Amino acid sequence: RIDEKGIVHIGFSSLPHFNIYEDSNPQNSIGQTKIGETGLVMAFNSDGDIKTHSDASLLRTFIENKDFLNEVVEREKGEIEFSERGVDYYGIFEKRQGLYIVAAMGVKEVAHKAWVVGKISMVFAGLTLLLVVIGVYILFKTLISKKIKILVEELEAVSNGDLTKQIPVGSNDEMGMVYNSFN
Repeated sequence: RIDEKGIVHIGFSSLPHFNIYEDSNPQNSIGQTKIGETGLVMAFNSDGDIKTHSDASLLRTFIENKDFLNEVVEREKGEIEFSERGVDYYGIFEKRQGLYIVAAMGVKEVAHKAWVVGKISMVFAGLTLLLVVIGVYILFKTLISKKIKILVEELEAVSNGDLTKQIPVGSNDEMGMVYNSFN
């Protein structure tokens, strides 16, 4: 706005900049990430100072499990099993820009999901086996029953007195041997 000649007042609001900061805040990205029902994501420094965590109440607290902290800081990247608040977790971790980022899921939930996948796999395997058995049954039924049907028709003709009947032998398998014996 212009108050006096030659003086211009420019208003500035930091609210848009605050919103940009809030959107880029690690707690709004990493900390709100959900992994399964019991999973967690956290980032902390080498002192164990938690910078972001799925459970916001743990922000600015310290890692209590010193064995966990030491292993993550020492190895900097890998897989890990640990306990937090009485829950056993299985997770992965990596050091990035001075922070150790851990993403983990409850061991019981992992085991349950693996059990579900196993059961679904077994159902599909059973259905596949059933389809294969039905396919083989239809194939053999068609091939064998056709040859037996030919033999039965010719035997009926012979039993009715027609001794001139012959069956063309098209193979050397068991049915071919039966046809040769008939002829």
